[in-house]
Parts: sequence; structure tokens; C-alpha cells
Amino acid sequence: MQRKLTLYNVIFPLWLVMFLPPFVWWVLLGNLLIDAAVILLALWVAGWRVERPALAGYILTAWCLGFLADITGALLLLGLGETGWITN
Repeated sequence: MQRKLTLYNVIFPLWLVMFLPPFVWWVLLGNLLIDAAVILLALWVAGWRVERPALAGYILTAWCLGFLADITGALLLLGLGETGWITN
């Protein structure tokens, strides 16, 4: 007997872009705020001081790379699902 495996994206499921466009802007903002909070907390715990322009660059880079990772993962799962490696 196989266990059913369901994979979810915690913050930004990509299908929201197609079905709920007005809601997506709130999700994008929430994702940006969470990324900023994690980076600020990590820098604070490490005791590092970073100037504001560099800090904004770090936050935007993490935000963009997070979406790139989401898109890559979604395409990988779609490809594996189409080839039959992943079944419902």
C-alpha cells in the first residue's frame, strides 16, 4: 500500500496567478514581508550591520530567487507528473 504524497507551497501557490489575480498582490506582499523579516532576523542574530541600500538588495534578491525556485519546482513536478514518475 502506497502512502499518498501531497506537496504544497507554503506562501505562493503558482496557480493563484491564473485564478485569483487581485489576491496575488497580497500574496506577493506577504512573501516579501516574510523574506524581509527572515533576513533582518538572521542579520540581527549574527550581529551584522548592513547599510539600507545593500539590505534592500539582499531582500529583493532573496524574494526573486524564491520565486525562481517556486517556478523551477513547479515545472519539475509538472514534468515528473506528465512522465508518470509521480501519480495521484
